[in-house]
Amino acid sequence: MDSKGLSKVGLDFEVRRIFLENEVKDIRTMQVNAPEFHNYYPNHNQWLDMALSEVISGKRVAFGIYKPAFGSNLSPTVKLVGSVILKKGLYANVVEMKNLFLEKDFRGKGYGTALCDVAEKHCSKEGYSIIETEVATDKLETINFLLKRGYRINVTKESVYEKGKYFYVMSKNLPPLYNGDWFDLPDLSSWLLEHIYGFSNIKVDRSNN
Repeated sequence: MDSKGLSKVGLDFEVRRIFLENEVKDIRTMQVNAPEFHNYYPNHNQWLDMALSEVISGKRVAFGIYKPAFGSNLSPTVKLVGSVILKKGLYANVVEMKNLFLEKDFRGKGYGTALCDVAEKHCSKEGYSIIETEVATDKLETINFLLKRGYRINVTKESVYEKGKYFYVMSKNLPPLYNGDWFDLPDLSSWLLEHIYGFSNIKVDRSNN
């Protein structure tokens, strides 16, 4: 990912972190009638408005996948075709993957893989060791996609919205990635000892010696 928050992942699409209000509106427009959510979450639109407001404020992180397109005046632009929202979980080392979505025409073509790759790498750099998500048990396409990415099914739970519908809670262990200054040798050494060699209670000596 470059200094502008843009990651080139192919010749015909790109993954970008979403910050701005007009960008989160594109997520809202893309999902307004998506049956993938409304069939399972009756209050999805209200939840999405709340989640997107937290993306703007920085409480949550969102990534979108964009493809080249033409605007109403035939000028070149980009179109949002998929997105994911990340939320800090109940525990410090866990992050929740929410709202993973890709428009139907772009599924099975590597776009979802690119989107999840960037999102998971971001989580690793932020120090999270586990990413967790929830998937309806009858969404076999999504379940198989996540299983191939190394996710595992932890538990099955019944929907709080409709009796007889169930969800899988799935999770994946994330590899640690150093996100500090590579020239800060005390900090780098401390990180290696903790995350690679498994030491704890490490004290960094920053004296001139």
